[in-house]
Amino acid sequence: MPVVPPELCDYVIDYLHNDRKSLTACSLTCREWVPTSRHHLYCEVLLHKPQLFIAFKRLLQAHPVLGCYVRVLKISRLEKAGSADLAQIEEVLPILLRYLPNLGSLGGSLLSTSASILRSVPEETPVTELFLQYCDFPALEDFARLFYSCPRLQSLALCGLRRLVLGRDVDYASVIGLLLRGGHHRSIHSLSVTLTSEADAYALSVLLENIGESLTELDIEWHPMRPGSNVVFLPSSLRIPSTVTVERLTIRSAISHAYSTPWVTSLLSAVDPARLRTFALEIRLLGELDALDWKTIESILVPEQFRSLREVAVKINIWSGVHMDQLSVRNLMRHYLPRLHSKGMLRFAS
Repeated sequence: MPVVPPELCDYVIDYLHNDRKSLTACSLTCREWVPTSRHHLYCEVLLHKPQLFIAFKRLLQAHPVLGCYVRVLKISRLEKAGSADLAQIEEVLPILLRYLPNLGSLGGSLLSTSASILRSVPEETPVTELFLQYCDFPALEDFARLFYSCPRLQSLALCGLRRLVLGRDVDYASVIGLLLRGGHHRSIHSLSVTLTSEADAYALSVLLENIGESLTELDIEWHPMRPGSNVVFLPSSLRIPSTVTVERLTIRSAISHAYSTPWVTSLLSAVDPARLRTFALEIRLLGELDALDWKTIESILVPEQFRSLREVAVKINIWSGVHMDQLSVRNLMRHYLPRLHSKGMLRFAS
């Protein structure tokens, strides 16, 4: 009986790369066909149910050699998984990855509420390609933990990046530079930032200059680490380009005994009002409401150029030590903003 050369057998099996049933049959035919069959069977693994994580872990523990064939791991569509399932996945995922020494590509897709599981990726993962599509991380730190766990990373693809939240203790220049170099800023519709320095403000200005008209929601808090005086001015390096015409603007500010906050009115004046429909003001009240120039705020919002404005939403968080309640604060707000109140535009959020 003639013998078929091994390289010709491999060539034939390669044609079956999408036929799992035939590949399984080939892997059971003879010992020589096993490596090529397993290469196609396990090269790419998709985990889209909590049960699959457990099953795959058991398979690898029983047959560790199978993990050497895995080159691509995709995690997708876990939106129906409960909190207990996600906690279990977060525990199992690091174990799985230790069995995959040749893993080159890691992908997460449509993890709208479950991207936090990816923060459990262990350090020194051999991944060189990271692909994330419509993943909602609870905090930037979770994404950063994933990013830095892949020291060999050569390619980063972020698709569907629509909302970006940057809090304190974030290296704004590095994160924004990464976004701009990869072109990941183009799809951002919602941006929330907490600025603590002029350097942060400058980096934000660069990002806003590049985002342009795609941005519809902007949320800014300016909380300088070293104010230097009892007046908090708008950062001199912060520029809101004319191409940014948001529909919702949120300003978050603390009001204390020692400081006045003219930066709020300065920022409000700098925003193009063409599309602005909602202005939201969130205040942490540690002192007197008079620290804000309410008359100027109303004078900015009432004129004709703000004709698209439909709502002014105010949220006051009263800190302990301030001898006021929500009812008295709201009555004061109606007194400070009489024209907005009379137009029915003033809303209070709890």
